[in-house]
Amino acid sequence: MKLLLCRECGDVVRLYPKVWRSCACGTSKGRYLEDNSTVEQSAGSLSIALDNHGLRDAITVWDQSAAAWHPLMVFRAFLNPTCEADVRWIEPAPGADPESGSDPGPGAGSGPAPAPEPEPEPAGAGVTPPHE
Repeated sequence: MKLLLCRECGDVVRLYPKVWRSCACGTSKGRYLEDNSTVEQSAGSLSIALDNHGLRDAITVWDQSAAAWHPLMVFRAFLNPTCEADVRWIEPAPGADPESGSDPGPGAGSGPAPAPEPEPEPAGAGVTPPHE
């Protein structure tokens, strides 16, 4: 299992397949891809990987005796490095609504769209005429 940690607000978000999930401040978002192994998430956030087998074992021990601590309730978690093949880092999509957590659509992660070319000003625009 992978979790997203927003370095801006400290929120930890569980990722789901195909559904964009955002942190509390909206700076970071992520989702699992269709292979259910690879995630894509905002550049600048951290990817936390949980040891699935260790987590299952810890839950089993907890279910057997939740009132007492046991060493098997401990499991591994680690930060995925940026070179991890099953984490794809994307830039935030311009104009995406961080509140909705919805898919920003085609072109997400491709960076901001280039600014439109300014139209030329007509001759004499912006010139103040002399006082008569």
